Amino acid sequence: MENVEGISLIASGGVSSIKDLATLKDVGCSGAIVGKAIYENRISLDDLKNFN
Repeated sequence: MENVEGISLIASGGVSSIKDLATLKDVGCSGAIVGKAIYENRISLDDLKNFN
């Protein structure tokens, strides 16, 4: 993925683990929607709090 100045990419859909968040971070995503993953207990609030 190329960085485009002035655009922030936020992933939505398909995020089901902290590993997914790490991958998205590595490719330059600035955020992710994780509501369903939290609802389905795939990602905990503690996991998110500790995610760097």
